[in-house]
Amino acid sequence: MNRLLPIQEILQNVCSNLDSASLFSMALTNRYLLEPSLDTLWRELDTFQALISCMPRDMWIVEDRTSSFSGWNIRKALYPARAVTLADLDRYITFYAPRIRSFKPYQAKQTVLSLEALEALHLATEELGPGALSPLLTKFEWPSPSDVGELIGEKSAKVVSRYMALFLGDNVTSLKFDVAIDVPLHKEALEQFIKRCSRLKIVEVGCYIPNPDRPFIETCITSYGQWKDLKTIQLPFISAGLARHLASLPSLQGLSILGYKEEPILFSDRNNPLGNDGSEFPSLQSLILNGTTIPRITGLLRCLPRKTAIVDLEFITHGECSPPEFQEFIEAVSHCCDPLEFTSIHLWHHGIRGRYLTEEPLELDLGTEADISPLFAFKKLEILKLSVKDVVRVTPEVITAIPAAFPKIVGLQLGSFPCNRHPCIDHTHFIHLLQNCPFLADLSIAFDTSGITAARTAETAGNLGAPFPLEWLDLGNSPIYSPSQVLAFLVANCPNLTWMSEPPDEIGPNLSIMKRRWQWVREHWWDYYAAQNPGRVPRQRSWLF
Repeated sequence: MNRLLPIQEILQNVCSNLDSASLFSMALTNRYLLEPSLDTLWRELDTFQALISCMPRDMWIVEDRTSSFSGWNIRKALYPARAVTLADLDRYITFYAPRIRSFKPYQAKQTVLSLEALEALHLATEELGPGALSPLLTKFEWPSPSDVGELIGEKSAKVVSRYMALFLGDNVTSLKFDVAIDVPLHKEALEQFIKRCSRLKIVEVGCYIPNPDRPFIETCITSYGQWKDLKTIQLPFISAGLARHLASLPSLQGLSILGYKEEPILFSDRNNPLGNDGSEFPSLQSLILNGTTIPRITGLLRCLPRKTAIVDLEFITHGECSPPEFQEFIEAVSHCCDPLEFTSIHLWHHGIRGRYLTEEPLELDLGTEADISPLFAFKKLEILKLSVKDVVRVTPEVITAIPAAFPKIVGLQLGSFPCNRHPCIDHTHFIHLLQNCPFLADLSIAFDTSGITAARTAETAGNLGAPFPLEWLDLGNSPIYSPSQVLAFLVANCPNLTWMSEPPDEIGPNLSIMKRRWQWVREHWWDYYAAQNPGRVPRQRSWLF
């Protein structure tokens, strides 16, 4: 082991998997372990505590404070007891500050620096220039004035941003911030930094404040920044000007618009702010839209060039969606994605799962349901999640086609729950998917369980390739008549399940018999899982699945 200690890559890998207490112990154990342990301890900070601990104690006056912010109690705020000198900071600046790579100040934990303390530090380090307290910082989460106001007072919060240059050197590549309308000094500090910084690769503009300053944000992105290296951006809205500018960026790979619901219809066959020369978004690989309707997503996709480099689409939508509208969406995906590159689509219709929101009409035309066969061209597809209500008819023909169409499929969902229509497939089609999709780990689908019997379960488990590697399963409110036989069927064929979703909620105090049957299956599956995996907790379903 001692021969391996001088190898920095090994030490760094070891340190990255240890908690803080273990790192402190390692740092004191061996001279080879000191530097990598300290590097790991200081790499990512979300409080001022480490910085403060390196400075003379007589520098500060400690004032007890309380705050209701996020349920935290702020115990201490520091004020300068005397003038701070560069000599006071020498140990920190020379030995610790260069180790910091990520910083999230004012995260409502432990000790915070008052405005006066920041001013004292600024005066002491002015000759060193921007980034004096973390010269090699690469990732910064700019404190929101609305949050900081809870910690150091509303008045101080409005001017605290002018001191963030203490931490922002020339190596920052990732920036997260939000900006409201009524904080001019905060906006001025942001503007100065964005104009100065030329290396930004990741930008996240906060999406959860009530009144974002949209003109300022748009000007920041389109006029201030040098964005030739920008790879990922998250925005709370989109506009024609923003869209045109983003479409021209040569390195942009990821675009997230997380507040799209209030926008006018910017993108359609008749209104394309991007132009149509085929050069738009030359490097785009991931597109995420949140809070709009499926027809508006279709309009945006139609404005993209044919066969882009996109590999991942994620949409959270609202509103009604008819089968013809969904068919147009499927065709738009086929238009803009390259069959040789595209690997993942996740469409989640917000607010569907959980309740029977409306009664099904008296008469239904099942012939109008959407056809997903245009997606069969995407042979590299690994995630196909279409959580949209009653627009995709899952037939035996569709199930038969899926293994050949998507040989690498890992996650599959066709439709959402609760489903009011009787499924066209049964347990044999379920087994067909498991037999012929060797990488399938997650499945959300409704099928008729009435044909499941003890004899067929024994036959399936013995002759058809079980057990299968399925890990996550959601059968929603599939028709069920014998919970005990369904449980035996699942245990025999899918013993590796680590998660089984709950049946959909229902309105009213009385649960339907179908829901009670599925609850029985799930409760007894938990018992089976606990017996097979003592001490382990079933894994939660991830966003990917």
